[in-house]
Amino acid sequence: QQQKIFNMSASDWEEIKRLAADFQRAQLCESLHKLSERNCIEIVNKLIKLKLLDVIYTIDGKEYLTPQQVEKEIRDELSVHGGRINLVDLQQILNIDLSHIECRVNDLVRGDRHFILIQGQLLDKDYLDRVAEEINETLQEAGQVAIADIATSFNLSADFLLSVIETKLGTIIRGSLDPINRDVLFTSAFIARNIAKIRGIFSAVTRPVHVIQLIAQYGLPEKFFYSVLETLMNTHRLCGSIQGYHEKAIFTPDIYSKTQTNYIDSFFNQNGYIEYNTLVKLGINDGQQFMKKRFSGNILLLSSCCVNHHIIDQVDAAIQDSLLNKSFIDIKPLVPSPFSNEDTNMLLQHCLKINKNSATVFCERVVSSHAYLDHCKQLFYPLMKQKANKDIKTSPALFAELTRKEKIDVSESGTGDGKQAKKDERNKKANSGSGQKGGGGRGARESSTKKTKNKYRERLKGNEKENDENEEFADSKKISTSSQLVNFFSVEQIEEVLKSELKDCEDNEFVHEIASYLFRPLTREYQNVVKDVFVSTAGSVSLTKKNSHQDYQEKVNGLLANMKLFEKGLNLFEGETRILLIKHLLKTIGTDIVNVICELVASEHLMSLSENEVFTQDTRLKLLNKLSGDWKEVMTKLNSSLGGKDLEDFFIQLDRATDINHCDLAIKKMDKKKERQILFNHRQSLIDQLDNETDPAMGLHLACVLLFQYQTGMLLHAPGRCVPQLIAYLEKRISDSDHKILHEYQQLVIKHLVFKNKTPESECLDSTDSQDNSSKCLSEGIILIKQMVKNFKKTHQEDL
Repeated sequence: QQQKIFNMSASDWEEIKRLAADFQRAQLCESLHKLSERNCIEIVNKLIKLKLLDVIYTIDGKEYLTPQQVEKEIRDELSVHGGRINLVDLQQILNIDLSHIECRVNDLVRGDRHFILIQGQLLDKDYLDRVAEEINETLQEAGQVAIADIATSFNLSADFLLSVIETKLGTIIRGSLDPINRDVLFTSAFIARNIAKIRGIFSAVTRPVHVIQLIAQYGLPEKFFYSVLETLMNTHRLCGSIQGYHEKAIFTPDIYSKTQTNYIDSFFNQNGYIEYNTLVKLGINDGQQFMKKRFSGNILLLSSCCVNHHIIDQVDAAIQDSLLNKSFIDIKPLVPSPFSNEDTNMLLQHCLKINKNSATVFCERVVSSHAYLDHCKQLFYPLMKQKANKDIKTSPALFAELTRKEKIDVSESGTGDGKQAKKDERNKKANSGSGQKGGGGRGARESSTKKTKNKYRERLKGNEKENDENEEFADSKKISTSSQLVNFFSVEQIEEVLKSELKDCEDNEFVHEIASYLFRPLTREYQNVVKDVFVSTAGSVSLTKKNSHQDYQEKVNGLLANMKLFEKGLNLFEGETRILLIKHLLKTIGTDIVNVICELVASEHLMSLSENEVFTQDTRLKLLNKLSGDWKEVMTKLNSSLGGKDLEDFFIQLDRATDINHCDLAIKKMDKKKERQILFNHRQSLIDQLDNETDPAMGLHLACVLLFQYQTGMLLHAPGRCVPQLIAYLEKRISDSDHKILHEYQQLVIKHLVFKNKTPESECLDSTDSQDNSSKCLSEGIILIKQMVKNFKKTHQEDL
């Protein structure tokens, strides 16, 4: 265009100058006619109405702009803002509606490729060139630049910026993009420098190392690190291998792998084994898989190590030798010390695959021949008969039940298979019922019951199958129940016998496992022994049963006679004293009677106590729990009456327990002659006890009971805490002097008992003279008490 201007002729320039002068004169001259603002507005509105003029109003409506003027001002503002402006900012500057600006900008972008609209911002190509120059300057300084960082700094999208960079590479931007992750820019010098750095670092590695550690330690660019490392390894510039992926990747140099393999081969061939922990320390995590690949053939993979054929052959030879000698062997000394019990057991199981039926493994390390186990079992045969004789005496019910079930089993199988016989019987009944054609039932109408008959047979077969299964279940349950009836020694007892008999075995753990192994076989054999012993002794037991029943009857009658006499004496008291005497009578003589009854019941029901065991509250409860039906109810009420306060209830329950339907004991009524004999014997027994008694409290107790019997002619069974009540009862029935002696001696006894219960520290505070004086008074007092009772006896006999 400038060239065209320069080519204009001189006449053209003269014409231009003339027009300029006319324009200047027109501007300087004052107009003769002026248009008012209102006239201008009307003229513009008329032009707009006639569509001769296109204008855009400002937001405040005070100005007009033509579209061409808007486009011109947009270009001007873009130039002023350095080639980049936001449309919102442009709308505020031009003061026109944003829609007009967007419309003009879109027209501008479509008509001129020099402009770009991105994310609401108008850019020109000059601005993008300046951006590319800044990126290049940053790239040359840093060596690498992330696209995301550039996008953040220029406030542009990463995708748009990447497209701009790709067009500027090789021209304005001197660098290259990562071929895998196209989000980083590199310079060629940066790439070459880091390739050399990676090559040098990994060439110096002599052991397995985590790649991520080297990246962090030496600041290697992770973006293209893995691709460079893979290229170096593929070209054999680096000798090694990579396990894992990226963050978990481990680089193992070939020199380390060779050294590692040589060490493993040497150790394994020399020692015959290698632990997996050793392989882990060498960097091999899957030791079993490594050994399987490395040594295919004569190796055995155990839980914590791997062994070769030398150790296997050595252990196998030792096991064969122990089987020939009918003995046992502990292979723990034959295997390396790092072997665990599980390793040893796995090795044994491998060696015993051929001789599995002739040996058993104990403690996961000891192999015992079956001949040796039979020898251990024979040690208990002499003890079985001894224990059977003893157990029959203490628990005859168990053996009777076991023998009864054995007889039932024999009777069921005596004429053949019991289950088959039952099945044949059911088939016979079914056939006989369905074969009739006359009368009622299914056989009455043959034509209409043919299909029904088949269904019935199918149901019958199903019921037979179900019954067979139930019978098998019952038989198995019977076997399991009978096996639990009688036990031989416990595991601990078997272990003690083995320790005393097996002098050649000092391994307690091995002995314990043999005991556990022999427990069930010995129990089964013991049941057979005990059946034979029980059958042989059952006859003699029945002969003595009648005599023992007579003895129980005499014991109950004797104790009950004493109890009746004691009841007469306690009826002379009232209130709390009478209740205390009743409770004491039930607790002593009443309990003795119940114990005799319980012993008889246990004998009748083939139950008895263990050796050296007596009846107590607990043993009575155990007996009651074993009873059933009416027996349990009667005996429970009798036992419960011992804790009551009523003798009448006890006698009622005793009558029920001794009637003909239960214990069948004949309770005899006591005549006067027998009553006098009991009174005399009891009084004489008390006199003998008093003569030999030296304890002050007991002496006072016996004296009071004797005085009561002399005075009332009745027996009294009183506890020691009822002595004050006895003295109070005797106060009006003996002389004042005798009562005074009893009362004073009672005070001395109380003082003596209090002194005995004092602590050693408080005893030291009492004077020795006081102790001696108290002992002297008690000694003299008991002599006086004994003399008083003798004098009272003489006086009483003279009165009679």
